[in-house]
Amino acid sequence: MDLAKQSQTVCNELADVTRETINVAILDGARIVNLVEAIGPAEIALRSWVGQTCPVHATSSGKALLSGLSPGRVRELLGKRLETYTPDTIVEWPALHAELEQARRRGWASAREELEVGLNAIAAPVRDGNGQIIAALSVSGPAYRLKPERFDEVAELTMAAAHRISRRLGYLG
Repeated sequence: MDLAKQSQTVCNELADVTRETINVAILDGARIVNLVEAIGPAEIALRSWVGQTCPVHATSSGKALLSGLSPGRVRELLGKRLETYTPDTIVEWPALHAELEQARRRGWASAREELEVGLNAIAAPVRDGNGQIIAALSVSGPAYRLKPERFDEVAELTMAAAHRISRRLGYLG
């Protein structure tokens, strides 16, 4: 199944509901690559992320993707040092492992101004027919609009949309 083809309609619908930017990303070593995007109808929108790569540890999509891996595999992928992008970037291994464990438990990951100051995001994993995490669906927006108080509400919508994409890819869970 074509991930981009199966994702675009769901992304468009989620963008309309959340009024934020939606992306589908895959893991590429220690980075993510954004493959699909939908821009919400809000007046202020983010720049296009399609084709862009971002550091896996500083993004919600990256954390959602890493949540499907063992701690040893995460460390192997990311190497010894976690690079800093903002004052809020997680650069300590225990903190990153705790964040990934939380993402596994609740089914979604977040980034609070970790890649760019003023940018928040929520992401949920997308699974293939075997139940493996193959992509992440994210909602991102300006921190003044996508506030932490909205994270739970947006996460529910994001998880439901990620599940819809997963079902289109053959996931039965």
